[in-house]
Amino acid sequence: MELEKVTAEIRPRTEWEAVDLGVSLVRANIGALLRGWMASVYPLGIVILILALSLNVSIFWGCFLIWWLKPVWERVALHPLSRSLFGEHPTWKETMKVLPRQLRAQKILVIMGVVLAMAGGLISSMEDGEDQAGLFVILWLAILLLLFYRSVIGRSLALPVRYLEGLDGAKSKARVQVLSRRSSSTSVGLTVICVMMEVLLYGSQIWFVLTMLPEGVRLLQGTTWEAYMDGADELPTWVKLLSGIFYLNAMSVVAWFYTGGGFGLYVNTRTWMEGWDIELKFKSLGQRIGVVIFGLALVGAAPQAEANQEAQRVLESEDFEVGTRDVYKPRE
Repeated sequence: MELEKVTAEIRPRTEWEAVDLGVSLVRANIGALLRGWMASVYPLGIVILILALSLNVSIFWGCFLIWWLKPVWERVALHPLSRSLFGEHPTWKETMKVLPRQLRAQKILVIMGVVLAMAGGLISSMEDGEDQAGLFVILWLAILLLLFYRSVIGRSLALPVRYLEGLDGAKSKARVQVLSRRSSSTSVGLTVICVMMEVLLYGSQIWFVLTMLPEGVRLLQGTTWEAYMDGADELPTWVKLLSGIFYLNAMSVVAWFYTGGGFGLYVNTRTWMEGWDIELKFKSLGQRIGVVIFGLALVGAAPQAEANQEAQRVLESEDFEVGTRDVYKPRE
């Protein structure tokens, strides 16, 4: 890791200062992040929602699959953020290639999400009864149990360990435990705040549409948003799709800042543990000493070179002659 290329100020910070550093990185690189996200994650999210509607599956389970795959989506956001810290600026094509690699690497997580969403859709299509209620209870118990495999509540701090350091399994858990000793509470708090922001953004989009409707006007064929909130099946398809897009929008915006805040915590924790700021100071001091020594060498070399040139002119002059004589002659 070439710390001398770091574009941000590396110094020990408090935990929430570190989160602010990550948020600042998101703001500074929002263009590259947005292009890569809109070229990979957003189209795939739209495809998931359309497939859910075409298969007559509740749009809720399409949104559930998008939510389940958030650990994969966040790796796409982390790629340009982590590179920008070291002065690199990946193109949207390079960022777009991250998603297929992560889907293959996290294929077990992807399969789990697809199976759970399909199971939920099949149960929802059943007629109301005790069997449906019992299956729903079993399904949600399975989802709660599998959440421990999907992620931890402090996922924002664990994500850079698994993606940037390439650790997995026991090594990843041990590394996360070491880093969490300092920043675990802040990473949990960041998760809670971002969950509330996601709900707020989703609801605000619905509320905006409601406020834009003229008073007394209902949606298509007399269907209202209140009916949608009650889960009415007679809602038009475009309304269901629009509600899914609203969630995709909210998830996308929150995921950027959630990933950035976690990356800032990761950088700050390693700064405290590994002394990145001290290492940078020593490297800077070493560079300054090297420049001084090089300058002194140049200053000392100039008189020596001038003396050598003067001696060479004397040796090559016509008045200079070398005489020799024997001072010792061996006997025969």
